Amino acid sequence: GLAIVLFYFAIGFLGGYVWTRLYFYKDLRGTVEDLQRENTLLDLMFLAEAYIKEGKLDKALETVNEALKIDSRDGRAVLTKARILKRQAMEAEGGEPAKVDKPEAKKLMLKALDCINQAIVLLPGYGEPIYNKACYQALLGFDKTEVLGTLKNAFQLNPGLRKIANEDGDLASLKQDVDFNSLVKMDEPTQA
Repeated sequence: GLAIVLFYFAIGFLGGYVWTRLYFYKDLRGTVEDLQRENTLLDLMFLAEAYIKEGKLDKALETVNEALKIDSRDGRAVLTKARILKRQAMEAEGGEPAKVDKPEAKKLMLKALDCINQAIVLLPGYGEPIYNKACYQALLGFDKTEVLGTLKNAFQLNPGLRKIANEDGDLASLKQDVDFNSLVKMDEPTQA
């Protein structure tokens, strides 16, 4: 009886070991590789943000493109790329204008708009990319109703963006508009 117990214990142990080596190890290795890739992406995104703050937009764009080579479907990287392109457009325009007119700046803004549309698809449920789209539309001189519709969608997902919209220079062309002001003030929580 003792030999049977020891035999089945040894067979069970060896079976568990073989199963772990063949199947569990592959799953674990895939998870570790995913975590390493995510860690590298985060490092690149932090580096890109640092370059943006330093005003080194070309280096920031290089860094974000490197992150997108790792994962082209990372919505955060696509959103950051759009922000960098927008800032490059502002530099090409010569400051912080209410509207982008120069051809080079307009080309960069259109690229930024393409990136932001990708980010909206990759980050469903987030109002920030939609808000940025409205800002880019306003800078490109899109029709007021289209910009306000985009802003309304952003505010539905994140009502906190209303406060930012009041102070955002990208929306300067709409500041005096009655519809814009009523949209920004609409549904603001009242304080007692």
